[in-house]
Parts: sequence; C-alpha cells; structure tokens
Amino acid sequence: MKTNIKIANVEDAEGILNAFKQNLIEIKEVDEISQKQRKRLEEEGFLRKEVDIDYYKKLIEDPDIDIYVAKNNDGKIMDFASIHRKKYDKG
Repeated sequence: MKTNIKIANVEDAEGILNAFKQNLIEIKEVDEISQKQRKRLEEEGFLRKEVDIDYYKKLIEDPDIDIYVAKNNDGKIMDFASIHRKKYDKG
C-alpha cells in the first residue's frame, strides 16, 4: 500500500483527531497513578487530556507549526507528525 505524505490543511483536522484516537491508551484509574509516574507520563507526552477538533485546526493554522499527514490511497489519514518551531529559531 502506497502512503502519501503532505502538509495538512484545515480539512485534515478530523482525520488527524481520528488517527490520534486510534493510538490512545486509556487509563481508567488516573487517581491511582503516583504523582511521580504522572509527571513522567506528562513530560514524555503519554498522558494528556483529550482535545477536540478545534485544537487540531488551531495547530494547522499556526504559522510556527507544520503538521504532516500520511494518507493511504483512499485519502484516509493513517498517521501524522508535527514540527513546532520556536519563534527565536526564525532567521
């Protein structure tokens, strides 16, 4: 199966959200995680609150962020990646 990679547009936000949800690990008893474990999971990006589609639309529209999507031949987003540039990195 061929995969096409391109920069995302606002219409891709729903597909990005769906791809993200497919890769979630649900933790039902968050209160049972120690503060140390929780902090580590948050720092490494594994523990975060669920966000809605507007979150991804804002990321796509942010000039300091590039969102790349990988789509299959049917146009379904299989995965995505984001590159966040810090403002002081601009030349």
